[in-house]
Amino acid sequence: MNKITSRFNLFLIGAACLIFGVAATVKFSALSTTSTIDNDDYFPLIHDATNYTVTVEAMALNLATNAAFSALGGGGTVTSNGVVSLETTRNAAVSNALVTLETTRNAAVSNALASLLAPLFTNVLSVAFVRTNGNDATAVVGVERSPFLTVSNAIIAVRTNGGTVNIGPGRFLSPPKLLLITDHTNNPGTNRLVIQGRGRPFPTTNNNYSTLIADGTTTILEGPFLINRPNVEVTDLGIDCGKVVCTNLFSAVAQEGLLWYSFQQETYTTNTLNLNAVAKRITVLSYETNSLCHALVFENVVDGVMEDIWTCGATHGVVIKGFRVHASRITAQGHSSNGFIIKANDYAAPGLRAGYEGTGIDGSGSISVSGLSIRPLRDYGDTPGLRLDTVSTTVTHMSAINVTGYFYHGAGHMVILDSQATWLIAGVNIDCASYKWGTGAGTISKTGTLASVYVNGASQ
Repeated sequence: MNKITSRFNLFLIGAACLIFGVAATVKFSALSTTSTIDNDDYFPLIHDATNYTVTVEAMALNLATNAAFSALGGGGTVTSNGVVSLETTRNAAVSNALVTLETTRNAAVSNALASLLAPLFTNVLSVAFVRTNGNDATAVVGVERSPFLTVSNAIIAVRTNGGTVNIGPGRFLSPPKLLLITDHTNNPGTNRLVIQGRGRPFPTTNNNYSTLIADGTTTILEGPFLINRPNVEVTDLGIDCGKVVCTNLFSAVAQEGLLWYSFQQETYTTNTLNLNAVAKRITVLSYETNSLCHALVFENVVDGVMEDIWTCGATHGVVIKGFRVHASRITAQGHSSNGFIIKANDYAAPGLRAGYEGTGIDGSGSISVSGLSIRPLRDYGDTPGLRLDTVSTTVTHMSAINVTGYFYHGAGHMVILDSQATWLIAGVNIDCASYKWGTGAGTISKTGTLASVYVNGASQ
């Protein structure tokens, strides 16, 4: 009995092995060892998926095993782990692809929203607020309810990366002289920096022009505000360097007003161009009409904009030593040397240093002025008119100056053309009108070499 059972078992094993081997060899000719399943058939929703290759050898072997046992009468149902595996693989592939697609979509939406909102959040977070009730020790950039007390500390907080200093109504000290100067020991940054006051109405003066009036709605900075840094914009405020402020803060010594400056004059090691300087809606009051100082200066400025300016007092009103500068709606009163001057100096020849047009660029040039009004302050002779001046031994000349809508009211020269050191004033057009007072008023003064200079269409 044992021998018969053993022999029968051996027979079953041999038969199973034979059938198994044949099946394993044939592997159901309808199925290759590997079958490529096209994504268009199995994954119609994922058009950019890679074709999937599924190995079905395990499936063939499982089917062969079941078939062998069935042939021997072992019974059982033909089931395929391979089919289940294939289904699982397909489902996993679809799931993974959908997850990847969802992730990609979410990332795209997130990135798009971030790009859209970044400027808003950047602008909010880079605003340093200054208020009369502020506290420099507890101030937080971007939080209006936690403002700074001083303009200086607010500038320090944002000047490196750029931002806005938003100054509320009231009187504040101007930042110290070296806070916005670029030299070998100090780097105040180059990113856009906006110094923004409360805005209109413009600050006005008292009856004797000794101080600006703070009426609770305007912003006034007391003392000189000097800049030698690219990308600075100052808007909507007054600079008070009048007699009251100078007496109280500067021992009655006259002070400069708002200056984009060239600190090379003071033996500093660099001559940083004041690129992209902007002054808008500014009032500047100086000590007196004959004070040896300047009200508003664009020096070494390239690509500058000056709009809605009123200056009062100082020997020089508005000064431009620049290249590609546009000035509009300028009013100058009470300036004993000139109400408005365009000038070229050796140390301030921005056209040459800009290097945009080659080595033959003018020291100052490509300047347009519109809506210029120069008028007296206390008497009709206290403010001469528009002056063009070259004081140089190295720059080629001053040229490409266009002045329109210029009105002069006073007893001095309407236009002064002063070309020194044999250097040219060339390519100039000035359209103006004057209200004349006294002998010689409203006339044109000329010195030096002029070329293609026209005043009201007449060659000079």
